[in-house]
Amino acid sequence: MSERILSPQLTEEKAHQVEQLWSAASGRQWAQQHSAMYDRALLEILRHLELVRGESAPFTLVATGGYGRQEAGPESDLDIAVIPTRGNDEDPFLRAFFRSVQTEIQATFAVRVGYTYVTAADFPGVDMRLVSSLMDGRYLAGPVKEWESTLGRLWGRMDVGEFLLAKREEREKAMQRTHASPLVVEPDLKEGAGGLRCWQTANWMRMAMGERTMVPPAAYDLVLLHRLRLQALSGRTTGTLTRQRQAEMAQRVGVDIAELASRRLEAMSELHRTYEDAIRYIRQNRFPLTPHSVALNGEVRMHPPISAGEAATAIAIGGALGLDVEPIEVALTPDVLGSDVLRTISRGEQTLRMLDHAGVLRALLPEFDAVRYLIPNDAPHVFTVLEHTLLAIRHLDELPPTGFLAEVRAEIEDEEPLHLALLLHDAGKIDPSEPHEIVGERMARLVADRWRLPPDVAEMTAWLVRHHELLSRFIRLRDVLNPDTVREFAEQVQVWERVPLLALLTYADTSAVHPEIWTPTQEAMLQHLYYQTRALLDAAGDTAPTDTAHVRRKLARQFRDNESGPEVEAFLDALPASYMLATPMNVIRQHYEMGERARSGELQVALEDLREYNSTRLTVVCPDAPGLLMSILGVIYANDLAINGLRACTTAGDQPMIIDTFEINQAGRMLNRRAQQRLEEDLNLILGGQQDLEAWMQQRGKDPLRPQEIYEWTYQVSGMGVLEIHAPRGRGMAFRMSRRITQLGWNILSARLGQWGGHGAATFYLVNDELQAPSEEQVRASLGQ
Repeated sequence: MSERILSPQLTEEKAHQVEQLWSAASGRQWAQQHSAMYDRALLEILRHLELVRGESAPFTLVATGGYGRQEAGPESDLDIAVIPTRGNDEDPFLRAFFRSVQTEIQATFAVRVGYTYVTAADFPGVDMRLVSSLMDGRYLAGPVKEWESTLGRLWGRMDVGEFLLAKREEREKAMQRTHASPLVVEPDLKEGAGGLRCWQTANWMRMAMGERTMVPPAAYDLVLLHRLRLQALSGRTTGTLTRQRQAEMAQRVGVDIAELASRRLEAMSELHRTYEDAIRYIRQNRFPLTPHSVALNGEVRMHPPISAGEAATAIAIGGALGLDVEPIEVALTPDVLGSDVLRTISRGEQTLRMLDHAGVLRALLPEFDAVRYLIPNDAPHVFTVLEHTLLAIRHLDELPPTGFLAEVRAEIEDEEPLHLALLLHDAGKIDPSEPHEIVGERMARLVADRWRLPPDVAEMTAWLVRHHELLSRFIRLRDVLNPDTVREFAEQVQVWERVPLLALLTYADTSAVHPEIWTPTQEAMLQHLYYQTRALLDAAGDTAPTDTAHVRRKLARQFRDNESGPEVEAFLDALPASYMLATPMNVIRQHYEMGERARSGELQVALEDLREYNSTRLTVVCPDAPGLLMSILGVIYANDLAINGLRACTTAGDQPMIIDTFEINQAGRMLNRRAQQRLEEDLNLILGGQQDLEAWMQQRGKDPLRPQEIYEWTYQVSGMGVLEIHAPRGRGMAFRMSRRITQLGWNILSARLGQWGGHGAATFYLVNDELQAPSEEQVRASLGQ
């Protein structure tokens, strides 16, 4: 074990100083004495190493942050900066110093030391937290010229506007996290409103704008004293001054707790006003925003030569600081540094609107400006393409901080491609000669070249624009509970990194079309597809069919707990693979019980409210017969109910049963009890054979023989046939298409119904009597071109 450098008496000295804290009249004076003790310890370690190694330290040592301000408390971390005079951070002397400091300071004082390694190469571009920490820096040892040179680089290369914005945002987030008013019963004495950080931030901001360092007032001294005593009581660096700690503190100093609180609240209110005054001072001062722009008299002013990219940065910073932004009167050069512009346009809707107002957005993205007055052809849109796009950005800005979509956002490392893709996703609609996503992809690649974006950013942006409708199509029109659908989606996206970005783009784009377009059902479908796709892509590209035998074994074990016998085995053996893989096990148990009751010939109907989707699930179980699905859809249509989706299952064997489920709604809401009762009565009437379907529908004012008009259709084979049709909007499409498909001798296994591009849309999953997908030639012969 190596010999100790620091004397154990320093431990006793610290304990003595902490005890004196309870009789101290000034927090700052006590903290200065306490910081001086740490200074002596660090310098003693440094001198010892110089003596042992026979050389001077190859660096300058600086105290930073709270330690630099000489405000070290009983539990405060000691932050130091090391400025090398030779070599690099692998220098043997430097490594020995770090090891000795960590060991000795921890053993002697039980506090931690934080290091920052500062070189000339760090400027500009240094983190704003480090900037403010160095602003409070205090020279300790080594060549003083290195510290002076560092300060020169710090002030000479400071981005004043960026610094002011960063400090304000940092302060506002901290107060939002703690408390936004200084008049709080249990305050955070550092980060809350009226805490020490309010005055410190005001001081940093004024210094950045050219003012001299402010002298801490008596209010600051009082709040600091309370925080130091809180550290002594709690043994922690941070924390809230709770009622219990206030009582303990009042008892230790012999002051009435109410009087102590009153003094503290008055002092915190003063510190908070100091911060608010500094924010207002921004509009009264002059300071640089960029090399060719300044803040002056509350406005953003520019002078030539200034590029569109630099102008965008100036407006983004100035606008966020509360400065007025007016249309630019100087000519803009075409130079653009893509990384800066991407960061600017990613600040959100308000920044984009300011850029648009100033005329800079037109210079940066003429492709976006071109669709300002373009009205989309699809009916649900209520705004022009440009306004729709800015609203999509707003929905992204206002994404709730919790929930599924917040989890998606947390998985994204770089949102900038998403913001650019949102701006360009509908820009291709300016050219109606091709699909807008293809035109938009070309535009995205041209913008990426013009802005000199990195290849990975350019490629991700172009891919998102090209496929911005892909996820929406799947969750609105495809059966995402079907494993084949998940596999198909995974094959199209190929890599997981695209999926979170595409998910947020889909949410923002859809929400901006119309306030009621994004529904709980869509979010639930998105969530299911999202996690299933991740599981599939995480499986190293394994796209083998899901093991239905494994699912059957799990079902058998679950049933065995409550039921056994040949009936269960026969039921499980009769279930189609598509049903087994896409239906939750608890629902299969429910269907089994309904099926057992239906074997006596009694129609089984179950209605369940799906509150999270604002819809109702209808389940029908009965012995199979020709045309049953069409009859059920006819009853639903005659009751003026809308269908979101359906799943049809027919068991195998000598006595096949149908297990059909439908997600339905009544004017976008769950069915009320009266509507549920009427639907169940009508199903019993028609499926029980008491009335002829066509005659009954005519009595209800519906034409059962009306053909279904089809605008366009697509068909593909993915395990089963997948037929997507676009048709006029209105109820009855599911019934009319099922009637037509039944006449062709095909069976519907599942379907999704909704809207697309202002038209009605539906996707049907089909097989023939041999459980094979109809060929494309058969579909073409039946539906035409």
